[in-house]
Amino acid sequence: MKVRLQFLTRNGEPIGGILKQNQLVDVKVSISSTLGTPIENVVVTDMLPAAFEIENLRLNENRTMTWKKNASTPQHFDIRDDGINFYITADATD
Repeated sequence: MKVRLQFLTRNGEPIGGILKQNQLVDVKVSISSTLGTPIENVVVTDMLPAAFEIENLRLNENRTMTWKKNASTPQHFDIRDDGINFYITADATD
């Protein structure tokens, strides 16, 4: 499997430099199967760096980020104080 993690601004641009307090950071997690076939029942655990907090979109109003394209929805996710678990199927790499 191939897993990639990227920190983005609210406009979808990679974050470089120092983060400011209260700055919204969008975390993009990309995962794919390198076997040429999908891999089912995969759990991706994203532990947050210190001082980060997850914005639970089930509780807050959804932010409009029109730059997001082809975003997949996990079969299930579990939000914790220190991270998030995604339960997914890793699709084959193109």
